Amino acid sequence: MKDIQSILMSMFPNTEVSDVGQLVFLNQHEIIKLDFPRVQSITKLEFYRAKFSTGYRKFAIIDVVLGLSKNKDVFMLTNPVFSDKNSNLVKKFEDVKSEYVDKSFIADLVEIYRATGVNITDVNAFKYQIWFGNQKWRILEFETNGTLVIKSKPNSKLPK
Repeated sequence: MKDIQSILMSMFPNTEVSDVGQLVFLNQHEIIKLDFPRVQSITKLEFYRAKFSTGYRKFAIIDVVLGLSKNKDVFMLTNPVFSDKNSNLVKKFEDVKSEYVDKSFIADLVEIYRATGVNITDVNAFKYQIWFGNQKWRILEFETNGTLVIKSKPNSKLPK
């Protein structure tokens, strides 16, 4: 865990207060190793969950899922209700060849999303509902077209 902690401490500002929208790694919180053997073997990433400060009141402290490569590159996934801006881990998932994508693989990806604190319910094996409180917020769909395609689109039943 020291590796990931020192990498994060070098990547993010060393402060207890963050500017609005700026992620700050909170090194006083435990970093939790996540276990998704199939996704790990396919993506060649190790997964962790850590806490970050955001500078926002509503989402002051968030859980972030981190994918760490053997080269010590860090990829992030934040709760999509908070923001997709820092979620470069999605691109790594979309590099996965279609032949590896099945219901089990998608179920693990959904669990990785859940580790960010997002509330997700399943519609079917490749389509999921993301909730914001009691509201259906977005639809998360998984498709294949040579590689995995992840689509996050507004719930069509929400008022415009």
